Amino acid sequence: QGPEHERQRKRLTHHLKELDVVLNSGMRKTNMFSIRVPQVDFDRHQVTLGKTKNGNPLVVPMNEEMEAAMRWLIANPMKRKSRSAAKPNQAPADSVFSLGSPQKWFQKALKEAGIKPARWHDGRHTVGTRMAQQRRELKTIMEVMGHTTPQAALGYQHMADENRRAAVAGLTQAARSGSAASPQP
Repeated sequence: QGPEHERQRKRLTHHLKELDVVLNSGMRKTNMFSIRVPQVDFDRHQVTLGKTKNGNPLVVPMNEEMEAAMRWLIANPMKRKSRSAAKPNQAPADSVFSLGSPQKWFQKALKEAGIKPARWHDGRHTVGTRMAQQRRELKTIMEVMGHTTPQAALGYQHMADENRRAAVAGLTQAARSGSAASPQP
């Protein structure tokens, strides 16, 4: 229950907030972990990214959960450990995600939870899929995700089996009631 316990608790909370951000924004890891405090605009509820993968800037809207996570991360910065005197921590002082890449802790957490291996990038697919399940327009999904083509956006939408079954469930009923268009001779 000493200082080391408190540091571990804060570190764990930091990692949970990282997950909150990726699962509520769909940002790429490289963009997310390079965010600095001035890029976060709480008044406009957005994060402005510089160059993204496609070379364009991107404005990422923040929902309440992401905004709460960003506020916590900014209010509770952590210092990355320096590996040695020859390799000091090079993270800017105003980094929002001050602990760096999630690779090690993320894979360890998945293993301990008994979850099949996953990639951090899968959070991006989760966001695309959730927006599609909410029936958001493709153009909106493209803008939020920073995609420049419909094909790219569609590649991030994965429908669950129950959604596919629901899509065809009413076809027979619709045909019997005559509400489906009849083929032209």
